This record gives sequence, structure tokens and C-alpha cells, in this order.
Amino acid sequence: MPVTAPGRVPFTPLSSLERLPRSLARSGEGAVSPLGLDRSVRRHLKSLTGETFVSFTSVRDAVSIWAADDRGMHFFQAELPLTEIQALSGEFLALIEKPGANPKRIQWLSRCLYHVLLGPIAPLLEPSRSLAVHFSEELQCIPVGALESEDGAPLLERFPVWNAADFPWRATVPAAEAISGEARLLVVDTLSSQPGAAANAPLPREGRPSLASAVFPNHDLVCGASVTREQFSQLALQAEVLHCRTELTDAVRCPCLHFAINEAEPVTLPLPGYNPHPFPRCALGVLDVEYHGGAAGGTQEIWRRATNLLHYCGVTNVVIPRWNVPAETRRAFHEAFYEELKNGVSLREAMRTAPLKLRSDPQWRHPHHWAGFTLSVSHL
Repeated sequence: MPVTAPGRVPFTPLSSLERLPRSLARSGEGAVSPLGLDRSVRRHLKSLTGETFVSFTSVRDAVSIWAADDRGMHFFQAELPLTEIQALSGEFLALIEKPGANPKRIQWLSRCLYHVLLGPIAPLLEPSRSLAVHFSEELQCIPVGALESEDGAPLLERFPVWNAADFPWRATVPAAEAISGEARLLVVDTLSSQPGAAANAPLPREGRPSLASAVFPNHDLVCGASVTREQFSQLALQAEVLHCRTELTDAVRCPCLHFAINEAEPVTLPLPGYNPHPFPRCALGVLDVEYHGGAAGGTQEIWRRATNLLHYCGVTNVVIPRWNVPAETRRAFHEAFYEELKNGVSLREAMRTAPLKLRSDPQWRHPHHWAGFTLSVSHL
């Protein structure tokens, strides 16, 4: 029968699920921690009072699960081998990207992955803490917030869940706090920008940019306009929030954000010959994207590269869908997300409640619509 700690995530032994072993994981000592975990996280353990850091790493054909916060570090080794976890994760991602995929199969895979990856650490998870997740390269970074426990509730109903983008981490940015409505917003709409248009564009009365502009009235706009490379560099230096509607492709080695400018070549990030970190003040970057191209790894690889690119450019928190979702779905998410920020909700909590609002609507109930919106954080 289920083993449930009061106020914590329920954990049911896997004997109730077909084809999976009864025992999940075992504690271990002397294991090698993930690259950078000791150097980057251990130094900040005492400051991790509001989140629990979880890292899934592979060692040969095994998967190690590390959990760390101000209570200490804990290690478990999943008894399902790496190849089987990769198979479960790969099928889960392949199905959840498709709006018409069998929801029963998605649910079964979700519960299996929940028990394999989160079951061992369930007693360590507390509703008062968010969950920071990091996957090694050998493991596919699945949307952990969409994983379900036996009661059918996704993890997002209990915790804010976000991706830990890189090592080393720096405990310098209060990402869990609300973003001030006085923050300077830069809105870029590359899909409507026309070369040669006026450099100063009026505030659009309709469309996605106005959703962000309603929350952050102190804004600059590059919508239906073109700017010079120098002008964009100045706007980027001042930006504290970035909202960008664009396309991402695998046409180049690393997907770039293209901005219309008065030159033959498009502006790409990072800006060649300019500051390698063009967004030094940017606490939040929201990408409203359409994916194109057939890179190895598909949209998941483009998503990973684009996210890392924004972090490299200085953006601390990146909100981006992991796969193509309909334009009306993206708009519904942005409406819910910006409404939460407008009400003073913290960024991490907004990224918990906004997808759940979509999930509560019958037309967006399928996880394809709500599970792909992720928050990636480059600093603790």
C-alpha cells in the first residue's frame, strides 16, 4: 500500500506497476558526485533553504540520483539500468510532443518515470521547497513537473519545478522573488519585423507583446521595425526583462535569435565583435518560439541549445516551450503567466500555476499543451 509522509509526495512501491522491479533504489556511500556538484552546490548548501537540488547522472549503465539542500546531500542509485530509463524517457518525450498521442500511455510512462526517478527521494521533498532538476547528457531532460504519482496529480501541483541550467552556480540572483513591475522590458518580434522600417515602433494594441507590456510598462519595442546593431546593443544593456517572438532552426551550429536590422546580415546572439554577454541585467527572458528544422535530437536539441545560448548571453531565467505548440496555446500560457507576475507572484510560482491553469481547461488538458513550458535557471 502507498507509503506517504505527512505533507509530502506519496510514494507507492513499484510492485503495483507491471514490468518494473519491486525495489526502486538504494542509498550509497562513496559514489562519485555529478561534475561540479561538490564544487558548485556544496559551497551553497546552507543557502538552499527554499529549494532542493536534484541531479540525475549516469555512471556506466547505472543512474545515480543526488539530492542536496541545507539539510545535506543524499545519494541513491536507481535499480533500473540506464538503457531502460533512456527507453522510457525517449518514448515519453516522443509521445508528449504529439497532441493526438494516447494519453493513457503517456500517463503510464509518466508514473513509471515518477517512481524510478522521484520515488527514492520522495521522503526528502517538501511542499515549502521548489525542485531544481539537472540531467546529465546521457539522460534526456524530461519535463519532471508533468510526472504523475499514483493519485494522478502531476508534480507541479505540489512544487515549483525548474531546470538547473549549468555549473558552476552562483548564489547571487534572487530568482525566487517576484520581478518588479518597474523592470525595463525589451520586446522583440522578429516574425513581424521588416527591414528598413522605422527604428521607433509604437506599442502594439494587440498581440503577444502587449501581454508583457501590460505588466512592464517601462519598455522598448523592436516590433514591426528594424534597428542597427549598435541600437540593439544599447537596448540589450538596459533590458531587465526580454520577451521575444521568433523562430528557432538548426540552420546554424547553434540556434540564434535573429533580429531585423539595417544591415545585410541579421543580428545574432551573442553579438559578434560586441559584448559577449549582451544582457548583463536581464533577470527574465520569455521566448515565444516556433521550431523549424530537423537537427539530430529534434526540437529537444534546439531547445537545449537556445536555452544555453540565452544563459550565456546573461539572461538568468529563461521561459521557453520545449516543443511546438499551437499559437493559441502559447497565447493562453502567456496570458496566465503574465497575469501571475502582475499579481506579484514569484517567477517560480508563476511557472507552476500557469501550466496548471492550462491543464484545468478541457481544451488544453492533454499534456502536449501545458507540460512543455519550462523555466531554466542559471543561478541558484
